[in-house]
Amino acid sequence: MKFTIEVEDFWIEDGDLSTALTAHIKRSVIVDITKSIEDKVEKAVSEKVSARIDEKLDAVIDNTVSDMLEAGMITINRQPISIVQHIKNMFEKGHGWNDPRRQMEAIAKKFGAELKAQYNNIFAAQIVENMREQGMLKDDVAKLLLNKKPD
Repeated sequence: MKFTIEVEDFWIEDGDLSTALTAHIKRSVIVDITKSIEDKVEKAVSEKVSARIDEKLDAVIDNTVSDMLEAGMITINRQPISIVQHIKNMFEKGHGWNDPRRQMEAIAKKFGAELKAQYNNIFAAQIVENMREQGMLKDDVAKLLLNKKPD
């Protein structure tokens, strides 16, 4: 790569202009390359460290859970309690987001609402079909109401 610079009425007293410009450009390019390399190295190191920490953390979690299941005890509020007793307490106390009764009621309400919507749709479809059969609706209108495309 070659740069051509025309300079009028300008000079550097104790050195050559081309040498000074070359040195400045080299420094600038080296700084840019160094920054790019530092960013890439930092990113690669960060990814490797994160992967390694995740592996070690997974192993520690697996070991801790295995130990708890083997012993049948967990710690709640700094007090050891059996897993069976903790689950029983959750059902009996019915507190906060752990309340299983509230969760089951929400699921039942949602299921009931879905069944009601299906029933309403079937009922409405039967009414439209009966009206069509009795000649109260044209076939095209009935098909539109039943979301069927006209033939």
